[in-house]
Amino acid sequence: MGSLRARWAGAALAAALVVCAGGAFAGPREHLEVGLKAYRDGFHELAAKELRAYLEAEPADPGRRELLDLLFRAEVARKNPEGARWALERLLEAGDPEARYWLGWLAWRGGKAEEARDHLGRYLGEGDGAHAADARLLAAAAARALGRWRDAAEMYRAFLAGAKGDSRRASAWLGLVGALTQQGAPGAVVAACREALADPGVIEDREARLAIARAGAAASRTPEDAAFFWERVAEWSPDRKERARALLALGRARAEAGNREGASRALEGFLQLVPKGEEAVSARLLLADLARKAKDLRGALRHLEGALAAGAEGGRALEIHRAAFALARRLGDGESLRRHGRAILDRGAKAVSRDELDRVRWALADDARARGRWQEAVALWDGIAEGSALGRSARVEAARALLENGQPGEALRRIEPVLGAQSSFDEWLLALAAAEAAGDAARAARLAEAAAGKAPPEEAPALLERAAAHAEASGDDRTAREFRVRLAERYGATPEGR
Repeated sequence: MGSLRARWAGAALAAALVVCAGGAFAGPREHLEVGLKAYRDGFHELAAKELRAYLEAEPADPGRRELLDLLFRAEVARKNPEGARWALERLLEAGDPEARYWLGWLAWRGGKAEEARDHLGRYLGEGDGAHAADARLLAAAAARALGRWRDAAEMYRAFLAGAKGDSRRASAWLGLVGALTQQGAPGAVVAACREALADPGVIEDREARLAIARAGAAASRTPEDAAFFWERVAEWSPDRKERARALLALGRARAEAGNREGASRALEGFLQLVPKGEEAVSARLLLADLARKAKDLRGALRHLEGALAAGAEGGRALEIHRAAFALARRLGDGESLRRHGRAILDRGAKAVSRDELDRVRWALADDARARGRWQEAVALWDGIAEGSALGRSARVEAARALLENGQPGEALRRIEPVLGAQSSFDEWLLALAAAEAAGDAARAARLAEAAAGKAPPEEAPALLERAAAHAEASGDDRTAREFRVRLAERYGATPEGR
């Protein structure tokens, strides 16, 4: 039988006559020629009918395989899967090795995934045919539809191994990554994503490479892997919000991996996109931690204050103030110390321990005294509860400041209640100086006697002498005499003096 083109060329007149006659007297040749003419002119229903009639009438035609192929195409064009299957089955009987592939293709197109998988598997089992790459992709799709993720992954890998330079490689990589993800194999997903991103076919496809980078980031179980993929998401994503999220995740991953400089760059990039809000606060806190680990305390304080400016609220803000206060104290940064210390006192009454609040008050009082604001310092020391760990010392410091600034009576009022057996020699001397400055001779006599009891041996006589003098000044001659007798007995002085 000659070529189909030659037979088409002579079919026009015969086809016209047969069609005009209604086909009543059509023989096999007329069926063929009408079928060929109809196929060429796009009348697929007529073509299929006539070609099948011819093929059934002339099963030995030497061009049978070529005609069956035309019939298959006509049946597909007119959406008749049963007719298409009949043609393919006859092709298979005629020894066409590709018919098995097309049976799989037809089954998949008809929603019959199991049947498609069976045909395609048999086709691929017979060797690499002309449609091997197509068959592997279809088999992978069928396996996915059936939830057979391992089989799907194997088909995608087989396609990728054999289809070098194929324009569908990016799609196949996406399919493989998806199948591995469904298998619950994060390590395999990460390995596949890394391999995919080294494939030029993926890198040239913007959407595919971004999707693979996302999948790799989601599957990562080590900070190094996470950083690798988030860096690419941040670089490739056209969406501002996604870039921001990727930069934040990249910063966290690099920080966990010990790459402080890289983490800082990523976090600073995030803050350029998102300067306010909870995530900005988190980024600032991580930057502060990185700076602290790098011994950059000034930078750490700057980032903590940046976290507050970014909108930290409630308990989180209080914790930031506490950390910033500690850094400011180490740095000797009075302005920051005051700002954060006041915030702690204002907000921390219920959330912070009394001892910590007292330590904050003490630090603020020291700062106030250093700036010459002694009244502010006294008020802060007075705010420390007397029964607390720092209460007694706070009263002593308040008394010292008051005495230094001409308030001996107020100094006495604070220090006397805390004097006792545990009081140091210096504290007794402070109280004595306050009583003397206040002109209270009776108190001064009593305090001088007590100070003598705490004094080093070489200083005790002079203090007893002062006690006697103050007793005399207060009109208590008997007590003065007792002090002088004690001086004589202990230190060899005469009752009238040393």
